[in-house]
This record gives sequence, structure tokens and C-alpha cells, in this order.
Amino acid sequence: MSSDLSSTVRIIRSSSPSTTAIKDAFFYGTLMHPKILQRVIGNDGSHLRICPAVIKDFTRHQIIGADYPAIVPYSLSRSLFDHDLDEHKRSVRGSLISGLTDEDVRLLDVFEGDVSSKDHPRRSRPQA
Repeated sequence: MSSDLSSTVRIIRSSSPSTTAIKDAFFYGTLMHPKILQRVIGNDGSHLRICPAVIKDFTRHQIIGADYPAIVPYSLSRSLFDHDLDEHKRSVRGSLISGLTDEDVRLLDVFEGDVSSKDHPRRSRPQA
């Protein structure tokens, strides 16, 4: 299974300060698909809330030599384009998943491997 961490913006917030905090994450790759997410977390996901979401002022890019995309702040990716993008094109559509448990996050980390979602791609090409 290919690594997919770069298609996940990892934990946006915790709803509780405890160690068993419920977590939210934004997915914009294969984990947007409920059946794939269910398979990765090993349960039916009935405890999760899933809704469409958009992150503004980011662009999605295919990473050269990788099977997965990454998102980059438009302020950093602007130089890759020969013109300014309108608001729609500098937004990334995905799914906001709320209610992830510590175990769900652990299993997502296993699926995603060693790729860090906080790294900015050094070489990328914009996706249409």
C-alpha cells in the first residue's frame, strides 16, 4: 500500500486535553473515501463525522518521484504558476473527519508511513 500522509493534513485540533482526546483531520487524497478510511482504521467509522471541507490559499501538487500529492501554501507555490490563481484554484477540496480516536490515529500513522505532512516539497508540479 502506498504512503498517503502527504494527502492528510494531520490533527487540526483536539476536543479535549486528555490523552484520549478526540481528534479531527483534513484528508484530500485516498483517505477521503469512506471505505478506504474504514479499512485503514479497522472499524466501520460509525463514531466519525465526515463533511466536505476546503482549505483556502493552498495548492495541491504531485510530488516528483512519489505516489501521493501534497498541499503547499499558495504564498510558497505562487512562483510555480505563470499567473495569479483565482480563489477557486488556490483552494484544496477534501473531507474534514471529526471524532478520530487515539487508536484511529495510530492506525493512520501505520498506513501513512514515515512521510511528514509538515515538510514542504522541494520539487513538485502543480496539479490541474
